[in-house]
Amino acid sequence: MIKISYKSNKKNYSFPTRGFSLVEILVALSIFSIVMTIGTAAVLVIVDANQKSQSLGSVMTNLNIALEGMSKNIRTGINYHCGGAGVGQDDCTFGGPSLTFQPSSASDSSDRTTYSLTNGKIIKDDGVTTEDITSPEITVSSLIFYVLGTDDPAFQPIVHIVIRGSAGVKEETKTFFNLQTSVSQRLVL
Repeated sequence: MIKISYKSNKKNYSFPTRGFSLVEILVALSIFSIVMTIGTAAVLVIVDANQKSQSLGSVMTNLNIALEGMSKNIRTGINYHCGGAGVGQDDCTFGGPSLTFQPSSASDSSDRTTYSLTNGKIIKDDGVTTEDITSPEITVSSLIFYVLGTDDPAFQPIVHIVIRGSAGVKEETKTFFNLQTSVSQRLVL
């Protein structure tokens, strides 16, 4: 320790000058390192949660677009049937696994579109092409169509769609969903 002395007329003042020791610097650096490690881990968790949220939002947007496309086609279609290719009952009050109807763009009554569930995906089959309308990240476990009002021409037919499934690839990050929508036929007068 170095002492600096100042002499004045009356008193002798002594001020010790002292720096930080190596131990104090090491303790300060270790505390700083611990705080930064905890802070970095928290930031990484937040970034990961944000990525999962954006991914789930994208998947659910895809499902919403698929459901809206189905609703639009069903709304403008006619001659609804539960079952495939027009075979089955018209009114399906207890639900059916598929819906077949004649789209508004059909050139004749044999043109049919069918929505069904195959291998966890919603499939659209228009007789010419078959396509998945849900993304690979969506697994649909149940697709049920309820058709009401097709037997009475005084009533407007209504199709209720119930979809259950999960979104996400990894088991620990899957989000389960239950969606329902009702579509009424647009009457052409």
